[in-house]
Amino acid sequence: MADVMNLQGAGAAIYNCLKSLLLAWLPLILPVWALSAVFHGEPDIILWSGFVLAMAGSAIMLISALSTIRFLKIPFPYVLTFSMGLTMHTAITMKSLWQRKVGKRKWKDRTYTEN
Repeated sequence: MADVMNLQGAGAAIYNCLKSLLLAWLPLILPVWALSAVFHGEPDIILWSGFVLAMAGSAIMLISALSTIRFLKIPFPYVLTFSMGLTMHTAITMKSLWQRKVGKRKWKDRTYTEN
C-alpha cells in the first residue's frame, strides 16, 4: 500500500486501506467461517467447495508470507504478525488522511497547518 502523499487522492487511499484489511484478515477468518457453515448447515457440495476454496486461498497467502520471510531473512514467528502489521499500517494511513482533511498535523509537539 502506498503512502498517502503518493496517491491520487483520499478515495484511492481508502480503497487501498480496505484492500489491505481484506488481505490481512480474510485468509484467517474465511476458512473458520466456511467450516462453521459446513457444520451448522446441512453439508452439501457447495459448502464443502467453499471451504476447500477458502483453505486454498489461505494456503496461497501462507506460502506468500513464508516466501516473504525467507526473502527478508527474518524469523518464522514474524509470519504471525503480518495481519496485525497491515492493520496498523491501515490505521496510520487513515489517521494521516484525517489530519490532512482537518488541515493540522502534530509532530514532536509542533503543529503544522495546511496553507
